[in-house]
Amino acid sequence: MESDEGNGENNGRRRRRAREAELEMRWVQGFTNRNVGFVNNKTICYPCGNYIVFVGIETKKKTVLKCKNGHVGAFAVNGNSQVVAFSDQKLNPVIYIYTFPGLVKQSEIKGEAQLDYSLLAFSYMGPYLATYSSVPEFALSIWDWQENILLCSKSQPGVKVTSMSFNPMNWHQLCLSNENSLTVWNIERNDQEHHLKSKPVRLPAEDGSPMCKLDVFFSHPGIQDLYYGPVLPISAIAGLAGDEAETFRPKDDIQPSVHPTVHCWSATSDLYMGCEEGHFLAINAETLKASLLYYKPAQDAKERRRTKFRSFPLLCDDSLKKEEDKRRTQKPVLLAMAYHKDGLYAAGSDGIVHFYQIKGTHYQMDDSFDVSEPITSLVFSPDYNTLLVETDKGSVYVYQPSQNEEVIKLLDACNDHFLSADFLTPGNKYCVSIAISGEVHVWLLEDGTLISKLCLNTQATAMGCCPSSCSVAVGTKVGHVYFIDVTKAETPRVVHRVLLSNLPVHHLQYDQSGQYLITGVAEGHIFILDARPSKLFQVLGYLVMSNEVLGLSAVYDVESELVEVMALLCPPDIKRARLEIFCLPTAITIDNDECIDERGMLKNRVIQKRQYELDYPLSSAVRQKDDTVYGYCNHAPFICKYHLAKKKTWKDVSVTLSEKKIPSNQFAPGFLHLSPNSQLLASVAKDGVLFIHDAVTLETVAQEHCHSYQGEGIGSLSFSLDGQFILVNGVDDGTLVCLKWNRTGGDEMKEATDYWRLILTVLNNSIYNENNVLKSMAEWNIATESLLESSLEKESQSTVMLSEWSLPHLPISFCSTSGILVLN
Repeated sequence: MESDEGNGENNGRRRRRAREAELEMRWVQGFTNRNVGFVNNKTICYPCGNYIVFVGIETKKKTVLKCKNGHVGAFAVNGNSQVVAFSDQKLNPVIYIYTFPGLVKQSEIKGEAQLDYSLLAFSYMGPYLATYSSVPEFALSIWDWQENILLCSKSQPGVKVTSMSFNPMNWHQLCLSNENSLTVWNIERNDQEHHLKSKPVRLPAEDGSPMCKLDVFFSHPGIQDLYYGPVLPISAIAGLAGDEAETFRPKDDIQPSVHPTVHCWSATSDLYMGCEEGHFLAINAETLKASLLYYKPAQDAKERRRTKFRSFPLLCDDSLKKEEDKRRTQKPVLLAMAYHKDGLYAAGSDGIVHFYQIKGTHYQMDDSFDVSEPITSLVFSPDYNTLLVETDKGSVYVYQPSQNEEVIKLLDACNDHFLSADFLTPGNKYCVSIAISGEVHVWLLEDGTLISKLCLNTQATAMGCCPSSCSVAVGTKVGHVYFIDVTKAETPRVVHRVLLSNLPVHHLQYDQSGQYLITGVAEGHIFILDARPSKLFQVLGYLVMSNEVLGLSAVYDVESELVEVMALLCPPDIKRARLEIFCLPTAITIDNDECIDERGMLKNRVIQKRQYELDYPLSSAVRQKDDTVYGYCNHAPFICKYHLAKKKTWKDVSVTLSEKKIPSNQFAPGFLHLSPNSQLLASVAKDGVLFIHDAVTLETVAQEHCHSYQGEGIGSLSFSLDGQFILVNGVDDGTLVCLKWNRTGGDEMKEATDYWRLILTVLNNSIYNENNVLKSMAEWNIATESLLESSLEKESQSTVMLSEWSLPHLPISFCSTSGILVLN
């Protein structure tokens, strides 16, 4: 036993390491389908979670600017001045203005907004910034951002605005619009005084016909003969009095107008507007008269398409032609516009960028190119040589109209938010992420370069990377587990799929030896699979917990080659956490028939299951080899430390009390994760802040505000095997962040590196052999599985089949070695 003096020295050394430790952001991936703009002629930028990402068009090099107070709120960019502006989302938000490429803070604007800013917009020329705050002020404000001076402000309570822009020819004029109205604002100036004056535009009716001004006070204002009685006010007929009587109109008299979707200024200070009804309007900014524009075909009448790229890989030629014809005949809803000296570029729901040449009340239209996705934004570079196209799925294209070059895809964003991310064996070169939509991405760990992408076309619920091979397991909502071969990072492929149950797969946990894949399914079912490709990912058995499984933790003993699995439960009747621990001996892979019963359930004498009752309800728990358990308290932000005593009997129901409890400055519920060498304990929660604790003293070693409460916090976390990198992804901010240790104690890094080398020494032979098997496996597809199932059905007719396992929602496929039919 170590002396107290020795423990004191160790604790002091750990405290020194804690002071030296520091995490730095290595790279950021993700795209949130929000404003994208040019910060100069060759660089675009966009907000992504807590960061602003700058991307070079030619080099594709990325630079990242972090918002120190969390999630980026409103965002605007000025390519002429090469500055970006963004607001944070804390109480009494602040607007920050940074220059590019130096990323130097130019100004910090503290307005009167209490909760949030909804929109920011720079003037094209001059140091002017327009801001629009959300509830409760709903105030439009004009700032001189260079001098940090508020010029004027006007509140319009309850009016939400979805789009705001300056007139590029006159900074004294702005246009604000929402889904029901469009308003032109003029900034009137008298010496140093500025005032805002609004001029609402009378929009046409939904069918495009002009709105007529009616006398809405009297019921029949045109009647002169009063023989049948006086003409009464409408409010008098309705029996109203007071303020309501002045503005009341019967429902039948209200004529709905068009609903604006996008607007754009022209070189003559007029406005062009698209609407949900498919109409195309021109608005005179002086008279505020809205006119409907009509399509006039060119003399050749043949549409000219400069560039085309469209792919329907699942459709035959006839289906493709029908789809194309259907899209052509439908009236597109314009969602984006950008004005050029040659004409107007507009796009929308049909995914085609159209080029408009407008003369009077008529226009001619050519198709420039097709991206096959609804387009939400069109932006020209400051020199008007490059057009930026953004789609609703998050893809970004660049196109040079003057040179008529091929359209280049600059960003190929994920179709959905990231669900999870992990490091590919051996953990120091590649990492893999999965989106909720089932898109698998392989990234280069050094700089976050996208290597490849694979779409599973199903909703994913969990993911894990195998330590003993370059295979990735993906669980789905319908109970499937996909196995992906990533031995060639450039061409990942599905090699196997197994159907465990008709319930969602919630947890996928590999043990450190890479021998087992522990799969947690809804309603407390746990399936044990052989994680090795050489065993064809065989299902070894299953067991049923006493309640819903909240988390899984596996511990591998190198000497005994024994794997112990801990399942966290929280039964609602006792309102405390329960741990159920069972072991996985090598016998279940060597002689599987002797370890399971006739229904495929693992026998209790083999897995030696034991149970512990804890004193608090927990949302997450992890276990070390020495039976130390760390838990994140569910009802209050506390991290508890337990030591599990050896159980003599299964029926022992004594409550295990926590040895140590430290407060956590996070929003519960949270979850915990141990580093591979069990020296560091990470805690994350809904506030989006990552805390790293020393696993012995529970002191905070480092913290990083990489996600936010507005983005629902952190969804998953993973340590690299060598301890150098950490991957964290947000729940709802669409951001994947890679962190790296910048400064740590030499001994601490040496311990992590030594552990990594030890594990690789154990796994090297397995990795080599299993990867060879993985490469030789045929690619899986739905057609080959259908053939396999039909052959198995014929075979099953001559055998005795179990009737759906005699239990609801239990596995419908299992291992053939146990005498049970395999359907997958």
